Amino acid sequence: MRRSPPSLDTILLLADDNDGAVLREALMAANPALDVRVMTTLAGLDHLDDHQVRQSRLIAFLFPDIVSSKLLNALGFGAYNIHPGPPHYPGWAPIAFAVYQQAQSFGATLHHMEARPDTGAIVDAENFAIAPGISHAELAALSFAASLRLFWRNAARLARPAPLPINPQHHWTGTPTRRRDVAQMCAQTPGMSSDEISRRHLAFGDGDGFSRFVGPSSA
Repeated sequence: MRRSPPSLDTILLLADDNDGAVLREALMAANPALDVRVMTTLAGLDHLDDHQVRQSRLIAFLFPDIVSSKLLNALGFGAYNIHPGPPHYPGWAPIAFAVYQQAQSFGATLHHMEARPDTGAIVDAENFAIAPGISHAELAALSFAASLRLFWRNAARLARPAPLPINPQHHWTGTPTRRRDVAQMCAQTPGMSSDEISRRHLAFGDGDGFSRFVGPSSA
């Protein structure tokens, strides 16, 4: 007997509690039949059986941890990530690197999730100009707002079974940054100038590990 295809029953929403509650309401408003489960850690995914996974879509909103390729491949309705950075800032701590590099523009990206982070095909992107001398906290706030706009613009499609279409105008560029790159930026080296120390502190001093950046010459 021919088996009927799975239906989209569940959204697995990886987000913090506050963001997750708001996003959950929007997804359920778009599709009241959905069971939207907010998960703040990957541990919640360990309890899903194969049937649940086949009837699920995963959405990660500014979520820092990497989802296993095994789960990504098993999801019946794919996985999508909202990355707090534009396509030309893939990888870890994009906000900090943009501040450090004195970027003139920034944004957020909605993309299909693949086993390698920030490599999946892009669905949508938000971009905005950056004022000179912007701080990490200021850029984080603007990036969060851009990420929300991406979500609201695509919430109805995310709540429906059809895969979200790829936008051929957007492509990932540049080398993805990793945690070790952040660690290197947070490590003081002999002879580092006071200007370089100040620039790194402005970029990495608001929560990306810069607390380890200490030493006699940093005073």
